[in-house]
Amino acid sequence: MTVFPPFFAGLPEADIPLEGVRARLVRGEGRQVVFMEFDRDVTVPEHVHGAQWGVVLRGRMELVVSGVARGCTRGETYFVPAGTPHAARIEAGYADVSVFDEPGRYAPRPRPGAPVEVCGIDHVVLTVRDVAATCDFYRRALGMRVVEFDGRRALAFGGQKINLHEAGGGPEPKAAAPTPGSADLCLVTSTPVPEILGHLEREGIPVVEGPVRRSGALGPMTSVYLRDPDGNLVEVSRYEA
Repeated sequence: MTVFPPFFAGLPEADIPLEGVRARLVRGEGRQVVFMEFDRDVTVPEHVHGAQWGVVLRGRMELVVSGVARGCTRGETYFVPAGTPHAARIEAGYADVSVFDEPGRYAPRPRPGAPVEVCGIDHVVLTVRDVAATCDFYRRALGMRVVEFDGRRALAFGGQKINLHEAGGGPEPKAAAPTPGSADLCLVTSTPVPEILGHLEREGIPVVEGPVRRSGALGPMTSVYLRDPDGNLVEVSRYEA
């Protein structure tokens, strides 16, 4: 019997090359969280990767880090520093949550019969009239980070980013008709809606509509709408508990 709630079944399954393990994953900005359960005894050979922190939810594991063995049981946490050789002997029925300091520790497992498995959005591109003004708006309104790469700028948040192309320029290939003000985005937030409204008011950023109830990809959510300097419609949404 699983220790995780039913909605975890909607998370991507992690492609872990071990028999007897079932795992789901969530990716964040530079990190990955994996929810693991083992239905048989498993020996994990010695290996290395980025830093790993975990908490045991059920069962027992013997963790060997740099040759030193330690038993881990329910409620206990463990930590493996980056680049440290470690191995494990895991008993049937074991379950834990592991956080890896690397976003690609495990890949999502392809669904059977799916010709192409799309597991998320890495970035989208906005064509804008003024890159600096766009960066200032998204930084002030939504707390996005301005990052630079290859002489270009982007807006980073969570595990995604928005690349910015200035109208009439930008690298090739590009969209067939890149037009400032033609985008309609929905961004998910963990910030309570009243706090969002207060922040926007303090920054002098008008709300076009909201709060209103909407239906997102994962269920009901509450949204507020605003426009960026090019007139793109930006929906900021929080999922209902």
